[in-house]
Amino acid sequence: MPVAPQPMLRTTAGARALMVLAGVILSVALLALMVNVFRGGGEAVESTTTTTTSIPVEIKALTPVSTRCSSELAAFPCSALTDTDPENRWNATEGGVGAELTFLFSPPVQITELFIDNVQDEERFRRNARVKGIEIKSDDIVQSIIWEFDDTNQPQKVQIGSIRTSSLTITITSSYPGQTFEGKEPFPELAMQQITFYGRVSPDAGG
Repeated sequence: MPVAPQPMLRTTAGARALMVLAGVILSVALLALMVNVFRGGGEAVESTTTTTTSIPVEIKALTPVSTRCSSELAAFPCSALTDTDPENRWNATEGGVGAELTFLFSPPVQITELFIDNVQDEERFRRNARVKGIEIKSDDIVQSIIWEFDDTNQPQKVQIGSIRTSSLTITITSSYPGQTFEGKEPFPELAMQQITFYGRVSPDAGG
């Protein structure tokens, strides 16, 4: 009678041995995992995280320590632009074109935006020249900001985005001419009621 080849029996036995060895290794690994999980009375391992909370700095109205204008009238001075009194206004000769308005801040500030208010009274608004084009320069912005306003007596906003400003200058480059109002002749002077700056004190103002 023929006998089954011996090599096949040896291969099968080797495979079984490998399976047994793999089972032992798996059992040891599972046992080690269970010991690690339940070690210390089943207490969960604590994880700690660090959270940094940033406190937002409020945007608020900024008051210049000094306001200077290259053109003004005695009865309508430059100081009217920042005194928050709606009855006061600033006037500049020759339609205001070429007039420079310089504002100083101490400590330095970050200016996010400014608002320009023309005269609210409709007759005065129409009869006086009104600001149209401006150029804004500050000591921390390399490129000038060029802006043109609508011919309205509603507050108009200009985005600034400065970082550390001590000095800001507004130059009036053009204006809307005064108009006849209910038969009354126009005035040649430019009139403006208020300029308001918004932002915050520069974080490194003390440096």
